[in-house]
Amino acid sequence: MEDRHLFKAKDNKEWVRGSLVYTFTGTPYIVTEYDHIMNLIGMHKVDPSTICQCTGLKDKNGKLIWENDIVVYRDVTEEKYVIAWEQNEACFEYQQYGRSIMNFDQLSGCEVEVIGNKFGNKDLLERSFLNESNITGRNNRCSL
Repeated sequence: MEDRHLFKAKDNKEWVRGSLVYTFTGTPYIVTEYDHIMNLIGMHKVDPSTICQCTGLKDKNGKLIWENDIVVYRDVTEEKYVIAWEQNEACFEYQQYGRSIMNFDQLSGCEVEVIGNKFGNKDLLERSFLNESNITGRNNRCSL
């Protein structure tokens, strides 16, 4: 679960991973590298709408599961979910059509597979499933 403190977001061209920090003006940055006295060496200004926190868990292929990922659960049927943060429960959850389906701990990471994310793979979900107003996100992160 060491990875649960990682964040990823898009700068103007690609995904970057690291620590999330905010300036005093509220601008989000992902810090990808720093030295032993906390001089920030690699810092990327990111699009706040793309900020995703790592859940700390991996899918059946060993891939990290992130907030806003699209995962598929295959049993007798195939179900797709978006990983979202539920503020009232203080946990990650599986969502469909903007509603909580189950808490994150109800499906083992071994049983799910990450197939994309809601930013780059909207074609994986039905239009009504991915209505941006239906997916709850969190924009209430701490600032430094």
